[in-house]
Amino acid sequence: MKLDFFTLFMTTGVILAAISVSLLVFSYTRRENLRFIWASGAGILLASAAILGSLRNTIPDFFSIILFNLLIICALLFFCELFSRLLEVRTRLHVFLFAVPFVMTAALFVYTYYLPDYHVRVMIFNLATIIPLTYTLSILIRESIRTHLKTHLLAALPFLFMASIAISKLIIHNVKDHPEFSSPLHFILNALSMLGGIWAILSSVLLIGNLLQAKLELAARVDPLTEIMNRRYLQNYLVNEIENAHRKNYALSIILCDIDHFKDVNDRYGHLTGDAVLIHTVNTFREHLRSCDSIARYGGEEFLFVLCSTGIDEACGCAERLREAVHTYPYTKEGVPIELSCSFGVTSFRHGSDTYESLIHRSDAALYTAKREGRDRVSCIE
Repeated sequence: MKLDFFTLFMTTGVILAAISVSLLVFSYTRRENLRFIWASGAGILLASAAILGSLRNTIPDFFSIILFNLLIICALLFFCELFSRLLEVRTRLHVFLFAVPFVMTAALFVYTYYLPDYHVRVMIFNLATIIPLTYTLSILIRESIRTHLKTHLLAALPFLFMASIAISKLIIHNVKDHPEFSSPLHFILNALSMLGGIWAILSSVLLIGNLLQAKLELAARVDPLTEIMNRRYLQNYLVNEIENAHRKNYALSIILCDIDHFKDVNDRYGHLTGDAVLIHTVNTFREHLRSCDSIARYGGEEFLFVLCSTGIDEACGCAERLREAVHTYPYTKEGVPIELSCSFGVTSFRHGSDTYESLIHRSDAALYTAKREGRDRVSCIE
């Protein structure tokens, strides 16, 4: 049985070490991969613990019992920190969590050297294990994003699995005292714990990878300053809306907007203030649009609105409300309002003939007409 334990722990340690070193190397390849360091750190701690566990009875108890258990608890704390940072948890239980290993180490020291009792050590370790596991599960479930719920649940499974094993050990050792390294049940539970550690590393990597991919996809379609659709994503979005309008025979209108003389704002107040003005203007637009309407940043100070199920008259009325809102809610710098005006070009979808290019071309022509006629106005081309 001792050989079986040695093989189990040593094999697990080697596998965890290989995975963790690979993650560590990968985490340094690009800056956005640095969050993998926490996962690789947890893996290295678990690998070290497994190797120490395999050397039980050949090295001092301080290393094979106290340090072995301490490394496992620290690995779980690394998982807590990983998910706290990854999911941007505001309230972290740092003081409470990091007190756990100190209290557990002190208790293990007493029951290893002064009052040797394997049964009590098992109870102490598993009670200490349940605390970070419960916190990790609460983070993964409470902070889960609706669009990534399945990934979060998959990441939570190994920690739920390890928590179940810890609770099982508590129950078993309360019912019957199993001698150390002599019970088949003890061996099975330890084997499952080791597998749970490998599973936790792999599921963490999966969650990190999926969230990184989601951020890349978001960056590909969202303007970083105003947090609305960018021009690249707008084209795909509008093409889809045109196809839907063709197929379902519903009205569709677009509005092209340009902030008049915006260069003067940058020249007079600076580009940081210019950026703040753009953000404020976008927020003003959002407040005066329906939830089904969409807005995209078409150029530097140009914006395009997509109004589904909206005819030309309604779209012109919407553009007029947006024009008035810019005057009513100006951006203020140090209590002084920065007066702005906007020009709007409006057009609607022509069934049977319109394409993305023709619709944009007509809205651009309407905008040009608004500017030519004096700016700060709405021009409509049906």
